[in-house]
Amino acid sequence: MKRYICILFFLCVLANLHAQHISFLGFQLGQTKEITDSLLRQKGFEYSGWSRFDNDYLYNGDFWIYNETRLRVTVEGGLVTAIQIEIPKEKYNKMADFNKLLNNLNSKYGKIYSKESISKYFCFYYWKVKGGYVMASYSKTSDFEDDLGFSLSYIDCTNKTYKKPIVAKKRNKSNDL
Repeated sequence: MKRYICILFFLCVLANLHAQHISFLGFQLGQTKEITDSLLRQKGFEYSGWSRFDNDYLYNGDFWIYNETRLRVTVEGGLVTAIQIEIPKEKYNKMADFNKLLNNLNSKYGKIYSKESISKYFCFYYWKVKGGYVMASYSKTSDFEDDLGFSLSYIDCTNKTYKKPIVAKKRNKSNDL
């Protein structure tokens, strides 16, 4: 009986070792809110409050080449499952800014896995990564190019099932996105 319990314990530990979460700024999602809070503060982000509407935690700080971004941290079941970076529309609102983001994501994660356009005003780009996916999106309220708002999301799928199949893919680690 002890042998079976030891084998079961070993299999559980082995399964947890292979469960890899998506990484954001060098740390993995899928941790508790407290650990993620500490890691984000070490990266220079400041806690700015809690969103009652979405049940998310909000942070402000600089991300990559974007200044004054807002991070939206989603916690489900006690674990962080997603981080969304909202790029400030007041500073970065041209399609050239969004294309620069897409080019850097393509160089880091490879070819775009899928692109979904709801209309000419809403578009979503997905990259498959180990443990989840990265999504870049833009929205426009008019046909003017300088009326663009875009965001970047890191979504952990290790403990959840999403509609899109997630397959691990090698990535270029030289880029800092």
